[in-house]
Amino acid sequence: RKTRKYPRKGKAARRKKSTLPRKKADILGRTSLAPWKLFKLRSWAKIMSSINNGGKQYMNILFVCTGNTCRSPMAQAILQHKTEHSVQSAGLFAGEGMPASEGTSEVLKQEGISSDHKSQPVTEDLIKWADLVLTMTQNHRDMLKQSYPADTEKIFTLKEYADPNYENNWNELKEAYAQLEEAKLTGSKVNSTLLDQINQLEKQVQNVDIIDPFGGNYMTYQKTYEELDNYLELLVKKIDNKDR
Repeated sequence: RKTRKYPRKGKAARRKKSTLPRKKADILGRTSLAPWKLFKLRSWAKIMSSINNGGKQYMNILFVCTGNTCRSPMAQAILQHKTEHSVQSAGLFAGEGMPASEGTSEVLKQEGISSDHKSQPVTEDLIKWADLVLTMTQNHRDMLKQSYPADTEKIFTLKEYADPNYENNWNELKEAYAQLEEAKLTGSKVNSTLLDQINQLEKQVQNVDIIDPFGGNYMTYQKTYEELDNYLELLVKKIDNKDR
């Protein structure tokens, strides 16, 4: 019996498998894929995005203050000027579409930084969008953590996240408190030097607020700009893992 040289036509014919997805949805939209396949596709997309960006992965960063007209838009404009990361800002009690304050706009202009800011309130979508949420004060941070408990691991004050000394100070404070408790339990005399150290470290770890320039003059806004610029430079070094 002669064997066929060519495959049968029609349904029995073998189809050459394509190495490319037939539809865009095969990568981005299909939820019927096995979890491990979906993970591989997402990883591939991240790798390709990194390659297209010269090997660098960019972050979504959200700055938060009270009204989104002074500190957070200033921080947004400065970081956008320094990096190519995707940056937004919002306010806990902000209205929609308000411009940056006159003081913020003037300081940024004098520094050669452009900004066409329109205020927006903090929303769940913005929190989910962000890889990192940086607040201007400890109260802002705590309110966000209370409102979005599922996202607490990415919410920090700008100072505590950017300053490399903050974690060191916090660890030293915990160690000092441990020594204090040990002295109390053993009935030993508490060293006055240890108490002074605790007081000093407490001040340092609690000093995580950015100056609020609202209602101040140009010099007040300039001081806030300088403080933000300093910590944003530290932030850039941390997230880009390089010296600038």
